[in-house]
Amino acid sequence: MDQSSSPLITLIVAAGEDDAIGQDNALLWKLPQDMRFFKNTTWGMPVANYSLCSYAVE
Repeated sequence: MDQSSSPLITLIVAAGEDDAIGQDNALLWKLPQDMRFFKNTTWGMPVANYSLCSYAVE
């Protein structure tokens, strides 16, 4: 597949200094403005659940 037909993949990640993204199945912080940005950016788009695909990414 050449670059002109490659799918565009965009990642949005909010991570702490130790690369943590959550604990006990919850986010580490509550930032309403960040959640609005995520919702507005991803609405109607496929979203991968990190816990289901993290092994493939590592």
